[in-house]
Parts: sequence; structure tokens; C-alpha cells
Amino acid sequence: MKILLVDDDPSLRILASAILQNAGYDVLHAIDGEDALGRISAEVDVVLLDLHMPKLSGSDVLRQLGDRHELLTRIVVMSAATEDELTTVVTSSGARGYLQKPFNGAQLLAVCGSGNTSVAA
Repeated sequence: MKILLVDDDPSLRILASAILQNAGYDVLHAIDGEDALGRISAEVDVVLLDLHMPKLSGSDVLRQLGDRHELLTRIVVMSAATEDELTTVVTSSGARGYLQKPFNGAQLLAVCGSGNTSVAA
């Protein structure tokens, strides 16, 4: 399974990638929303998309993708926002779930590998 990890925090990308790769996932990286738009394709199974990034936010990426992302891949938003705020974003954007920061390895693996696509910290 191929995962696109989109976050502007290099330490989060490194740690999350190590966890995912150790679990057998193929991990691609994007450092911001612009980079993510260029990498999202049908070959990517899951996109872990941070909401708050410079240049182009995760919310902007979701808006630009519109309904197209439903056909491409499962998108899970990540943020330190409250659970209520994340639920609102997911409901309004068509994303498949959320991962509330800070999260642990088990929570990360749960949103990538199971039907449970929303995990609060």
C-alpha cells in the first residue's frame, strides 16, 4: 500500500515515515499543499494531509481536488485542531477521516490500515 504523507514539519514526516515503513507501507512525502497536488494520483492508496501548512493548506488542497479525490484515493486530514473542528472539516470536504495531533504509532497505523479512519489524540 502506498501512502502520501503531506506535512510541513520535517520531524513529523521522518517519525511517521519510519513507523509506516516498518509496518510495510511505501511512503511518499510532500512538504506542502502545492507539492501534494502534484503527487496525488490513483497509485496512492492513502493521503495523510496536514490542514495547516504554508503556501497551500490542506483545506485548499481538498477544495482544489473537489470530487476528484473520491475517485483517486482515501484522504485523512491531520491537525492539532479539536475533534469537533476536525469532524466539521471531514464532513464538509469529503475526506474519509481525521488523525488528531499529537498521535502515536498505533493511531497512525489504525487510520492507514483499517476501516477506522478517525482517531482523536
